[in-house]
Order: sequence, then C-alpha cells, then structure tokens
Amino acid sequence: MKKFEFTSSTFKQLLSNIQRSIVPNKKYILTISEWSEKRSIDANAVYHVWVNQISKYTGEDLKITEMRCKRDHGLPILLASGHGEVSGWMLNAANYYNMDDYSQLIFVSCMKVTRLFSTEQHNQFRDSVKNFWSEQGLDLQYKKT
Repeated sequence: MKKFEFTSSTFKQLLSNIQRSIVPNKKYILTISEWSEKRSIDANAVYHVWVNQISKYTGEDLKITEMRCKRDHGLPILLASGHGEVSGWMLNAANYYNMDDYSQLIFVSCMKVTRLFSTEQHNQFRDSVKNFWSEQGLDLQYKKT
C-alpha cells in the first residue's frame, strides 16, 4: 500500500489496509500528510526544464516555446474540462480560431490554463508534451540519467 486517502470516517479501513500490507521482519516508514489536489513543485520544475530543452532543440525563443506548449498541449485539456465552457466562449468571442499563429500564442499566454489543472490533468499535459516531442526526436526525461 503506497498511498491511501483517508478521513476520520475511513480510519478503520486505513488500519486494516496497513495491517494487511505488513510483512513480518520488514521495517516501514509511515508518513501522514494533508491531502492536496494541487500538483507538486516537482511537476512544475520538470515542465520548465522540458520547455528549456525544447527551446534549445528548436532554436525558438523560450517564452514562445512555453506559450506554444500551453496552447498546443494545455488548451485542449482545459477545453475538455469543467473550465471548457467559459474558456471556449472567450476564444470564440475573441475570434481566436481566425487569429494567426503568433496572435493565438499571445492570447493564450494571457489565459489561465495549466494553473487550473488538477494533478491528473497536469500529468496528462506533461505526457502530451513528452510524447509529442519524442515523435520529433527529442527525448524528454523526468530524471537526469
């Protein structure tokens, strides 16, 4: 058992899970922390390292690279989420889909996109960036090897 979200009402279930997970003669560490839907700083740090690597790989300006990732990989996730209706309305009202590439990047840079993501959505976002750039020949890694 690695992670188990619990409250005072599921505490007995937690104890039962712990008891079933314990193997005799092994040592364990138990850490209890408050549950958070927010992603870790590490997730943001990995993404920013990747943006830097992508920028170097393409020769494109770092800020443009970041805006492009936000637009190409983040915006579709946002539009499919609970925030999609309002964001879609904003895009349509601004005639976003008829803008040139640079204008779209500038417009999206002014929107909250990734900061509205849950942990799961940010994982999906990073996977999208990683998979896309893998197809382009750039191997983005979560850890330095």
